[in-house]
Formats: sequence, C-alpha cells, structure tokens
Amino acid sequence: MSRIGKQPILVPEGVNVIIEDLSVQVKGPKGALSVDIHKDMNLDLKDNTLLVSRPSDDRLHKSLHGTTRMILMNCINGVSDGFEKELEIVDHPEYEGEKQAKNMWTYSDTKIVPLLVKAVQELSEQNKVLEKRIEQLEK
Repeated sequence: MSRIGKQPILVPEGVNVIIEDLSVQVKGPKGALSVDIHKDMNLDLKDNTLLVSRPSDDRLHKSLHGTTRMILMNCINGVSDGFEKELEIVDHPEYEGEKQAKNMWTYSDTKIVPLLVKAVQELSEQNKVLEKRIEQLEK
C-alpha cells in the first residue's frame, strides 16, 4: 500500500465533505471546491476521517492512490486554512518601483491567478506581495 495513500485525512470541524459517485465536494469557511476522482478509487468517510483505498496493486492504481489522497487533502486544507505565498518585488534597472509593481500585477492577473480562484493580494511597504487563496499554485 502507498505510504502516502494509506494515511487517513482528518476533516476539521466546519468542513463538509460530500461524496457523490465520482465527484467529491468540499465546503468550508473559506469557500467550496469540487474534485472528480478516478472511478477505481474508493473513498470512505467515517467520524471526520476520510480514507482513500485502491482495489488492487496494479501500477495505475498505485499511482492514483497517493495522488488522489493528496488532492483531497489539499482541497480540505484550502477551504479550512487556505494557502499563502509571499513574493518579493526586486528592483530591476529597467523598471522603477511603481512601474515594476504595475507590470507584476498585470502578469499575475493574467498568467498566475486563475479567474475562478479567490485571491487577495496585498502590497506591503517592504515591496512584498502576499497572495491568499483556497487552491495551491502550480509550480
């Protein structure tokens, strides 16, 4: 069994997990997320604990086991605590302060932040940006 996949996921208070066929809906204080899972993965929700299991030791099932568990765990963490990423704006000779910040926001809005993700971006006095969201950024 996968070391990651076999670990149970603890569902905190205030988070609702609804399992419907091949879809899992997670609702919490920071929002709601929905994930489609593979038809062969089995989910069991008991006493605020979510457990992912696989039907066999087939190579596909092994690879999906841990991945499914981590996706569901990230959804639960996202709607309960959220994810934060702090970025620092570094001056470049070509740009100066406000112009650089404007270019960074334009790039961030169009390339990094998907339209459906709620993001709060704050610019502090130390040229730092703090992004808060319920979904993780892809690397």
